[in-house]
Parts: sequence; C-alpha cells; structure tokens
Amino acid sequence: MGGEAGVESETGKGSTFWFTAVFAPGIEGAIAPAGLPEVDEAAARLRGHGDSVRLLVVDDDSINREVAVHLLDAVGLRADTAVDGLDALEKVRATPYALVLMDMQMPRLDGVEATRLIREHAAQSTLPVIAMTANAFSEDRARCLAAGMVDFITKPVDPATLYALLLKWLPPPAAPGATPPPQPQRPVGPDPSPNAALIARLAAHPEVDTRFALANIGGRAALYVRLLKQFFNTSADTMTRFRALLAAGDSASARLVVHSLKGSSATLGMSALRHSAAALESALIDGCDATTLETRITEAETRLAKVTSTLRSTLAEPGA
Repeated sequence: MGGEAGVESETGKGSTFWFTAVFAPGIEGAIAPAGLPEVDEAAARLRGHGDSVRLLVVDDDSINREVAVHLLDAVGLRADTAVDGLDALEKVRATPYALVLMDMQMPRLDGVEATRLIREHAAQSTLPVIAMTANAFSEDRARCLAAGMVDFITKPVDPATLYALLLKWLPPPAAPGATPPPQPQRPVGPDPSPNAALIARLAAHPEVDTRFALANIGGRAALYVRLLKQFFNTSADTMTRFRALLAAGDSASARLVVHSLKGSSATLGMSALRHSAAALESALIDGCDATTLETRITEAETRLAKVTSTLRSTLAEPGA
C-alpha cells in the first residue's frame, strides 16, 4: 500500500509500533475511481512519449500480465510481455526497452536472478528494472536493490503508483511541448452494459471486492469480467495441482502455484482467498509442522471453492 512500518523501543519504558499507508479518496456511488487528478495528470504526461518508448512486462501469471499491459496501453505506452526470467533475458537482449517491470517469483528463472544477468551486459547496465511482487517485506526490497533493480511496486498494482514510478524512471519525451492534452475520462457512475450488471450481482457476494478490483484496472468492466472468466477456467483445480506437487516432493513448484494464486486473487479483489493463499505460502516458507500445513491447505481449498462457486453461479445467470 505504498507505506512503511517500524518500531521504536526503549528498555523499561515500552515500545511504539507504527505504520503508514497510502489510500485513494473514495467516490460514493461509482463502481471504480476514475478521473482522479493525480492519475489524470500522470496519464497525460505519459502519453507525451507516444511510440517513442517500449516497455517489457515480466510475470508468470497471465492475469497480472494482462492487467499491467492494459494499464500501460491506457496511457499510450507499448509493452511486450515475458512469462519468466529466461524469456525476459532473450527479449531484453533483442530489443532496446526503456524500462522493465519484473515479477520476483517465477519458474525457471526468478526476477532477482534475471536482473543480475541483465546487469552483466553493458548495453543493459542502466536499463531501469522495477520489481513487482505481492510481498512488501524489507528483505525483498533489499534483494531487489542488491540485484540492480531501481525501484519496487507491490501487487496488486495501483495505477497512480505505477504511473508515478514510470514518470520517475522513464526518460522525458523528446518534445515536451508536444504533449497531447488529456484524453476524455470515462464517466464515473453506473455502466448500463451487461458487464456492469454482472459485476453488480457479483458485488453482493462477500468473496469478491469488485470496487477494489476495478480500481486496479482503471474501472474497465469488460476487462474485469474477462479476467474473472479466465480465473474461473484456469484456477478451479489449483489446489489439486498443489497437493500433487507437494506429494511428489516438489515443494518449490508447489509454492509457485500458491504464490500465483495469491497474486491473481489479490488483483481480482478476492481478499479472503488472497489471505489464505498468503498464509499457506508462509507456512511453506517457514517449514511448519504437518498439522499446521494441512490446516492452511484446507483453508485455501475452502476459500477457493467458495470463490469458484460464486463465479459459477454469477456467470451462469441470464445475461452473463
């Protein structure tokens, strides 16, 4: 949430624990925040680049890749995608990208090691690489910086935060005076389309926070519905695959499966599922006992079953 946490402690006197977080202002009656001044201003400035820059989005989760590309496309920035670190290395060495958005945890080659390898080549020694991860721990930030990444953004990606980072690290447009005027914003308020009607029905279910999810993707109802369908079609058997990998002794791959579930569910506003997946991932990292691990697995299975049941019934309703 763009904040920090810390503690101030003195023996015999006590401790003060503190945290900061960044919140966008709420808009009553709107399905998603649109037309916020800081987003509009950043978007207008980014559009000044036109086709002069090209970016690379690296993420093993298809939903997160699509959301990131959509947010870039919304401000006129072209972006290619890579599914893991090895794919990213090939594309970075073949194309002069202006900036790379790099996920940290991926199969084959993770984002940290991929960035180290990118930095070994003189041609990419100054290429801005921004870490994207669902973890916001200080040790993750330290690993990113040590590998040569220049900044850090947590997932789900907040559009305002993303655009601010892009303005910070992208080179200025070649002709600043040619920056186009801001494009008209989509009206804030109920969308009469069938997609909006489906989202309104889905909002009645506690498993999905539709307002939060729409804020992550600029309020695009059609995109959100498409991503929900994609999640439903690809994630129903996630925990079955997880158990199979765990039974085969492949805990590393099992962890990647649940990490991806955590990331996609966070982006789509499935907060309870996200927290269950995060708890399971932590249990794997900490090497907890078998009883605790089974409890975390069962919790994640239960949450996922509730989400898929909700999506199945909502998507099956007339008009969906």
